[in-house]
Amino acid sequence: MATIIKHKTNEDFFHELQYFEPDDLTPIDITNIDIWVKIEDENGVEIASYENVGNVAAGIIKTEATSGKYTIETAKETAKLWPIGNHYADISYKDVKHVSTDDFILKVSKGRANV
Repeated sequence: MATIIKHKTNEDFFHELQYFEPDDLTPIDITNIDIWVKIEDENGVEIASYENVGNVAAGIIKTEATSGKYTIETAKETAKLWPIGNHYADISYKDVKHVSTDDFILKVSKGRANV
């Protein structure tokens, strides 16, 4: 079952992710791994994309690379435009030999408070 990330439209979108070996316990060093994250709505329309290729960040920051940790982020001014509902994210990791993928579900709901 995919991880579910909840987000409200009145907030910055900031989420930490971690890359693991297939045992889901052992972190993978992402220092020299390229990462792409693409989020699409239920009709397949892209609502956000992030990448860290050649250690050049575009929305993905490797926070603890040796522990496989990185963050994806979008300012609330942009995230507030995301449609309400369930969205689907594909994550791709590529090193010199392999490409692997992961995913998560992003549940966007309307934020009530004015912040």
